[in-house]
Amino acid sequence: MARIVSLDLSRQVNFPIRILVIGDTHAKKFDQLDSGLRDLLSSLEYDLLFHTGDIYTSDVLKALQRIRGCHAVRGNRDLLLWIKLPAILQLKLPGVTLCLFHGHGDFLSYLRLKWMAMRKDKAVFRQRFTYPEESRSANILITGHTHYPACEIENGQLILNPGAAVYNRNEFGYPHPTIALLTIETPSQGFVEFFQQIEWTWHEPCKLNYDIGLSDVRKAEL
Repeated sequence: MARIVSLDLSRQVNFPIRILVIGDTHAKKFDQLDSGLRDLLSSLEYDLLFHTGDIYTSDVLKALQRIRGCHAVRGNRDLLLWIKLPAILQLKLPGVTLCLFHGHGDFLSYLRLKWMAMRKDKAVFRQRFTYPEESRSANILITGHTHYPACEIENGQLILNPGAAVYNRNEFGYPHPTIALLTIETPSQGFVEFFQQIEWTWHEPCKLNYDIGLSDVRKAEL
C-alpha cells in the first residue's frame, strides 16, 4: 500500500456528517474487544468509521469493514497490516479536507515520544512534531497513538484524538477506554462526543462544541 492515499468522499455524505473515530484497539481477534464497545460500534448512528491505527490483525480490520466500511491507517504496531494500510489518508468531504494518521512519526520522533513518556513529560500529548508534512493543509486532523483523548484547535486546524478503545496499562496514559463521535455541521463548526468506559460500562458522552473560525472548543451546555 502506498504511504499516502487520497479519497474523495464529498459525494457520499452531506451535512451534518457523523464520523465515529476509534483507535489503538490492540486486539488479535475482534471478539476479544469489549462487548460494550462492539455494541456501540453497531448501535450508534454515523456515516463514516475511522480507525487511527494499532489495529493488529486482519481479523479486526475485516470485522470493522463489515460494520461500516472502515477507513483506517497503519500504526507503529501494525506490522501484519503494513502492506494493506496507508500511513496517511487524505479525505475530501463537502467543504472540508481531513487528514487521518497514527501520530508516531518517523523513527526518531517515535523515540523522542518514548523518552518524553519515560520522563513523565505531559508535552508528549502535544505531539505536533510527529505530524506528517501532508497534514498542514487539512482543516481537520485525526490522530491516535498517545491513548489520550483530546480535541483542540491550533493554527486554524481541528485536532482530534479519540484515545484508546481498550484499557491502557500505561499509567501515564488516560485510564479509561474512549472513542469519539465527530459531527461536522458546517465546514468550520460542529461537535465531538467522547464516550468512555468506566468499570466495564460505557457511559453517556461528554459533548464538546467547536468553532474553527473562532479557535474555540467548549463543553456543551446541558
